[in-house]
Amino acid sequence: MEMEVFAFKQFALRQDNCGMKVTTDAVMLGAWAEAPEGPSRILDIGTGTGLLAMMMAQRYPEARVVGIEVESDAARQAQDNAARSVFADRVTIVEGDVKEYEPEELFDAIVCNPPYYQEEASKISPNRKRKLARQTHTLDFDQLFTAARRLLRSQSSLLSVVIPTDAYGHMVGEAIIHGFHIERIVHLHFSKKKKSKRCLIEFRQSVDSKCITERHLIESPWYYQLVNDFYLVSPKPEDIQEDVIIDKPNVYTKHNYDEPTEPSAEQHADDQHPAA
Repeated sequence: MEMEVFAFKQFALRQDNCGMKVTTDAVMLGAWAEAPEGPSRILDIGTGTGLLAMMMAQRYPEARVVGIEVESDAARQAQDNAARSVFADRVTIVEGDVKEYEPEELFDAIVCNPPYYQEEASKISPNRKRKLARQTHTLDFDQLFTAARRLLRSQSSLLSVVIPTDAYGHMVGEAIIHGFHIERIVHLHFSKKKKSKRCLIEFRQSVDSKCITERHLIESPWYYQLVNDFYLVSPKPEDIQEDVIIDKPNVYTKHNYDEPTEPSAEQHADDQHPAA
């Protein structure tokens, strides 16, 4: 069988042994998530192929990045991907459960494309590896925030995730319980006539978080500028949509955390997003 390889500008990922392949959601997160400039430590929870770990290593050349993966075959493949990359001296892949992970040093930033299907929906993923990668019985939002609180270095350290918009209320509810606050959020729209399907969210534990809110269309100039340093192929002009952006600070406290207000159909919205 021919090995599945996804090539980016500075690295390539083999993914034939991973339940969750390279997705556009994860690429957007890896291009959008922030970490401190200069020497820092970044953790990728549920690294899968090693995609987010590699992207963060590319964007932050002085950072040391750790990817942790609970599924054995995926962990071994991520280790191989990292070893074959130009970031081999700065990316380490650990096989294990983040709930039990005890690093020697804490982290300045965490990135995670968390599982999002509830366990009772397991019939939609008969493949065990894909089920582990996509369903919350392996790592629910409560466990994610518990791990992040334990593993982040300080209250100003960042946790960045990408989730379906349908999971927004559940995730921010858990964030409040664990003392995390939204610093930035992007609602991602795949068409102008439907509601958003994905959210990029950056959390930190500081109570003075800004909660800066943006809305963007996929296949827009914003999107292509975001991922330009990674994808090998540039879009054709006719494939680029005119972006519709709402960019405003949101009024937010830990006692006032409503679900995102969607624009009208005439303004914009979003459809299901295909994987890269």
